[in-house]
Amino acid sequence: MEKLQSLKAAEYEYYMHAMACEESNRKLGNYYAGKGSQVHGLISQMEEGKQVNDVEVSRALDDSDSVKYYDRPPMPPDF
Repeated sequence: MEKLQSLKAAEYEYYMHAMACEESNRKLGNYYAGKGSQVHGLISQMEEGKQVNDVEVSRALDDSDSVKYYDRPPMPPDF
């Protein structure tokens, strides 16, 4: 039950991030929309009574790859 609640919270957050980035950073928005879909799939499986392993849940909750999609220019070198 705790896993399901964590996934539902993550799904909401991912979709909120996706909508917030819709205009300013489409790559990041698409990333979060994809994560939301990934989490939604796991939620659906769990609600249908299917087993979901912890590795799948961990991957779905890990959004550390999001840093690859920020459109910020690189920091100038520190001289």
